[in-house]
Amino acid sequence: NVIYAVAAYNAGPSAVSIVAILVTYSRGALLGLAVVVVLLFMKSRTKLIALVLLAVALPLAASTLPDQWFKRMQTIETYEQDPSARGRLTAWRVAYQIALDHPFLGGGFRAFTRDVFARYGVPTSLDAHSIYFQVLGEHGFTGLAIYLALIVSTMLSLRRLVRGTPADPALGWIPDCARMLEASLAGYLVSGAFLSLSYIDLYYHLVAVTIILKALAEAPVAAPAAATPPPPRPVAFPRLATS
Repeated sequence: NVIYAVAAYNAGPSAVSIVAILVTYSRGALLGLAVVVVLLFMKSRTKLIALVLLAVALPLAASTLPDQWFKRMQTIETYEQDPSARGRLTAWRVAYQIALDHPFLGGGFRAFTRDVFARYGVPTSLDAHSIYFQVLGEHGFTGLAIYLALIVSTMLSLRRLVRGTPADPALGWIPDCARMLEASLAGYLVSGAFLSLSYIDLYYHLVAVTIILKALAEAPVAAPAAATPPPPRPVAFPRLATS
């Protein structure tokens, strides 16, 4: 009953998030959603129910969304003709050039200003439009290496948590939690390839939760406390007769 209650509680925010992704016409968010849906389906123990839900949701979305939404999503395949996609490619090129000029420390925080873009021959001010190129431009190849190492180590820790068994049987929920964290992190990594959200706190929350789960799973099981012996019973002495 608790599991179903938690699932019902999370269904509402999940549905609202999906609607928000669709109505904002965000192509990067759509790619992240697709990755999360595939991972959740692969990790689900009730794949038949998931297939039924997808069979209902996909035609409903196709009949509800306007034609303008589908035209914008089709630009994923024809990105060379889309001004927004070309602007992203330009921003990535500028980020790479900044890193070449400052390979160890990059251009520093908030390096993507109008003056910086003008210095590299771009008349308009753009954003980095990618968590990876944002870190590359602002912190150089050194910062990007550290950033990617944190991602890889977190994913490896989650994989070990999924395959492992906690020492304490009461922590049997940790592998399931790790599976959901994998899906969340994958969505961030895919959508983040097109958004400047390198420092968003949610990503570092996922890293922190992974560290906490790892510490819980590896913690030794505490030995049961020894039973406290009962206090000694008072000894009754016979009363002496008085004359």
